[in-house]
Amino acid sequence: MVTEKYIHVGDHELFYLGRIYDLAVHSHLTWTLCFALDANFHYNSPIESLTTKQPILIPPNLKHKIEAKGSFMVFIFFEKYSTYVNCDWNKKNVILQDWSLLNDLKHEIQNLLLSKNKVNSNISTLIQNLQIPIQRKQIIDPRISKVLEIISILDLERDSSIKELASSVNLSESRLSHLFKQEMGLPISSYKIWMKIKKLSISIKKNKNLTFAAQESGFFDSSHLNRVFKSYFGINPKKIFTNSIIHWI
Repeated sequence: MVTEKYIHVGDHELFYLGRIYDLAVHSHLTWTLCFALDANFHYNSPIESLTTKQPILIPPNLKHKIEAKGSFMVFIFFEKYSTYVNCDWNKKNVILQDWSLLNDLKHEIQNLLLSKNKVNSNISTLIQNLQIPIQRKQIIDPRISKVLEIISILDLERDSSIKELASSVNLSESRLSHLFKQEMGLPISSYKIWMKIKKLSISIKKNKNLTFAAQESGFFDSSHLNRVFKSYFGINPKKIFTNSIIHWI
């Protein structure tokens, strides 16, 4: 069955809108805002279980599963989380969000579903200006900024090593690893996986072939992609990117 999905790859966010049934146990690399448009959904983790239609903010690295029974659901994955954001990084409970902060975004999404023009949307601007407690740090350590730049350039061709990244900013490997996690909220290896996932989406947008996009994005093969993708999103990438009409916002 061909289904419609909506994807936006921003500078620091990844937006997904589509019908969701069951997502297997997984954990996100990022803070993730999640809500359903037309029905309740069920969220379950080792810490808590709830059935709600209210938006929730899911902490990174928290194993959970979601059951939505075919509801239209929105997931917004937020990059560049740091110790400066207004969240407890050790928190393992979801944070319930007030609909009043998301009404404009919800209205824009509903307009998108009804519109014949699926490209011209204000969703990107609304996402960047959401007033939720994970606003990104505006200034990060310049050494980490340089590492991020090197990763974005080198990893288009090959995986950069921690050794060469540390050397580029005159730090030891252990010091770079500690500083990177302090500034970015996750290890370098996890950040590089996140970048591969974003590259995968961009490559599919251009080429529409999942196997080719996986190789271009730095995954070893389809099995590697399937394993990584399912561990972070709870679903096989084929269910997202094949037999689908994808609207790139």
